[in-house]
Amino acid sequence: VLDYRYSHIQGALDTAVAFNFSGAMFPWESAFTGHEVCFDLAADCWIEYHIGGDVVLAHKQYWQMTKDLQWLRDFCWPVVSKVADFWLSLFVPSSSPSECADGLFPQGRSSCLVMNNTRCVD
Repeated sequence: VLDYRYSHIQGALDTAVAFNFSGAMFPWESAFTGHEVCFDLAADCWIEYHIGGDVVLAHKQYWQMTKDLQWLRDFCWPVVSKVADFWLSLFVPSSSPSECADGLFPQGRSSCLVMNNTRCVD
């Protein structure tokens, strides 16, 4: 699965650009190209932003088990750094210097989970 993400990262990069984001926006459903293949273009598959976090978690767990420095440098970092770039491109500063607002949910900062997970470091 990790090799698949690495070898198909171009699809995730293309998807991020298509939505005016940076980095890698991994698809909900993917095939040979690494591009989104969700059969219903109106479905929520286009906003499954958490997939990048799942990809990073899988890479972290592999690293924890192997401690393979060459893999970390050559295969893990190119993927994880692009997911980080994607997440950073989602956030925009809010009017409060101690908080960030994001473009993920219309309810934004009214959601406790969003508020607790989008705090910025002062």
